[in-house]
Amino acid sequence: MHRQSVGKVGEPWTMAVAPDPREQDGLLIVKIEEDMEDESPWEPQPLTRRARETPKSADPRQRFRAFRYQEAAGPREALSRLRELCHQWLRPEIRTKEQIMELLILEQFLSMLPPETRLWVEAQDPKNAEEAVILVEDLSRGLRPSALPSAQAPAHSADLGSLRDQEAKLSDRCQRVRDGAAMGKGRGKSYSIEPPRDLGTDQAAQPPMSGPKISSKRPLSGSDSRSAKRDRKAINLHVKLEVLRRFAAGEKLSRIAKALGLSTSTVATIRDNKEKIRASSQAATPQVATKLTRSRSLVMENMERLLSIWIEDQNQRGVPINVSTIQEKAKSLFQDLKREQGPSAEAETFGASRGWFTRFKARHSLPNLGTSSETVSTDTEAAAKYPEALRRVIEEGGYTPQQVFNVDETGLFWKRLPDRTFISAEEKTASGFKAARDLLTLLLGGNAAGDFKLKPMLVYHSESPRALKGFSKPNLPVIWRTHKKAWVTMSLFQEWFVHFFCPAIEKYCTQNNLPNKALLILDSAPGHPGNLDDLSDNVRVEYLPKNTTALIQPMNQGVIATFKACYLRRVFHLLLQRANGDDKGTIREFWRNYNILNAVYNISESWEELEAATMNSGWKKLWPECVSSDRGALPAETIGRIEQDIVSLAHNLGFRDIAEADVAQLLQSHGADLSNAELMQLEQERAAGEESEDAPPAPRQLTVRHLAKALSHFDAGLQILTDNDPNLERSLKVSRGVHGLISCYRDMYLEKRQGPR
Repeated sequence: MHRQSVGKVGEPWTMAVAPDPREQDGLLIVKIEEDMEDESPWEPQPLTRRARETPKSADPRQRFRAFRYQEAAGPREALSRLRELCHQWLRPEIRTKEQIMELLILEQFLSMLPPETRLWVEAQDPKNAEEAVILVEDLSRGLRPSALPSAQAPAHSADLGSLRDQEAKLSDRCQRVRDGAAMGKGRGKSYSIEPPRDLGTDQAAQPPMSGPKISSKRPLSGSDSRSAKRDRKAINLHVKLEVLRRFAAGEKLSRIAKALGLSTSTVATIRDNKEKIRASSQAATPQVATKLTRSRSLVMENMERLLSIWIEDQNQRGVPINVSTIQEKAKSLFQDLKREQGPSAEAETFGASRGWFTRFKARHSLPNLGTSSETVSTDTEAAAKYPEALRRVIEEGGYTPQQVFNVDETGLFWKRLPDRTFISAEEKTASGFKAARDLLTLLLGGNAAGDFKLKPMLVYHSESPRALKGFSKPNLPVIWRTHKKAWVTMSLFQEWFVHFFCPAIEKYCTQNNLPNKALLILDSAPGHPGNLDDLSDNVRVEYLPKNTTALIQPMNQGVIATFKACYLRRVFHLLLQRANGDDKGTIREFWRNYNILNAVYNISESWEELEAATMNSGWKKLWPECVSSDRGALPAETIGRIEQDIVSLAHNLGFRDIAEADVAQLLQSHGADLSNAELMQLEQERAAGEESEDAPPAPRQLTVRHLAKALSHFDAGLQILTDNDPNLERSLKVSRGVHGLISCYRDMYLEKRQGPR
């Protein structure tokens, strides 16, 4: 990881000397951070320093250029070393011939430049000759790298406004240059502007203005997409102080990093340099700024985070809520969190005023509300725009309806009947555990074509219920997993993605002669990790906009509702088969013996019962082009027909009072509102299971890059033995043996390369 901060050379966390308070408005003391998967081929250095020094570089390109015949023991070793260095530099195992040619052209172009210009251009890490040309052109027009040394300290009498105007113009030009460079898959560059020389030496030392940040979205396709560098992030002094404030309040480093959009290592570095940051804050604070702004407490921040999770859960379940409901929930959460915090939070108060709600909406991008009677509905504007954005992703990625998938979680009260039955009435009056409240969670999904339904994942609160004694869980028709609250947590979802979803997609694509690639569309549920893209080379993950689940997510457009209706109909079928007519005794006996194993088989059969037309029709709002026009009835019509069947079966069992409205009410009741305690526990699970430094390591995954790197090392090592071992028979025997042992990895590498995203 490369970090560069504005300050004195050799003091990476010493901020620039603050200008006069009257001239400071608008200027930011920034730190530049870049998260990279590999070290940069050309590490930026100040132009004057690079001109003086010629450090040894660990970059393969530099080693290839600097290699001399004298470093080898003979001509054969020299040739072998050159081949190895050239292979490490050009990486033909992942680059095309055109890309290698572009690198060679870039190398030749750089060698033609004047030495000072070449050194600076190399420091900006151009990815192709076109980027290098743009950099050279703009260098001649006044653009300067942030590493160039500044002039003297600022003069307070200078015209700072004029300087800012010129800096703003040059910054706009800098943005256009960087946007052009981004077309060549280069990482984002950070430029600053050296003030014009005719403004005086004092003004020239104003802190450089950081250029705008480039959005660096991962390329949609191409074999190089995994190796693209990520953006630099400008971190101003306010953010650093916020990090220190949160740390002092007792928050974990990983939680601070996630809340502020930083890496954990960056937060740790800020913590370690807290004294220097606070000293810089005091030096940079204008003397006239004597009024202190009230900071938000940890209780308030936790309350708002849990409240946003609750609102998202309500929207996903289609529960209407309004301003008054949100305000009451906020006050309730605040009081519970305040009690949990202890004596340190006793003095805090919160009234959930309209002013607070307005700011809360802005912070969490909630839909606009006018009055307290209006409901917080789904975001219709975002839902209307997203299908077009998804269509571009599908077209650019070359995905077919068979390769586009959606999954979603849903709760199921697996042993609950409509209210107007004597079984429900008797259970309500009974004491002890009530089976009707026993909830499990299912993860259901399939592809847009409707011809492939994924094996359901079932999350239950008990690892080994009595009904499963003696049964092999891997052989069940569902993926059995356990959580004490029956939640699909991030760790469970990540395990499902790596060990079940990706292998299932690979097998399906092979059987249907399709490229091994897929697009998975998810909502923004708390249990969906944001790093799934990094766990597979062949699956791309896209997330729906917040508050759009009920409107456009395919599984929520009647697919899951149809499944639940099929499940309830199968339950009544079993009741009718096992019961002796409408005899209450036999019905009670059957229902008492109906266990989780029966539910598992009913779930599997009900999921298989869903037709391809039902699965395909769920994509009508999100991707209407993939929906077949000659398919059967719509999900709503299918659900209505199933509800009529359930009522008829209930009447045959003697439940004469049951109507279709009772069945519909039961189908909509699956899933309960999250209590305050459950919200806090969910947040703790997320922090402990996914964000904590003590979290278990992510499942290991061999990518194309890993395999290519390992195989190249094997080849290079064997080549050294072959070239230098005087016993040729021995070296050939070792070479054959090693190649035979690693053939499985070479086959895996070839298979993965045949299905690039």
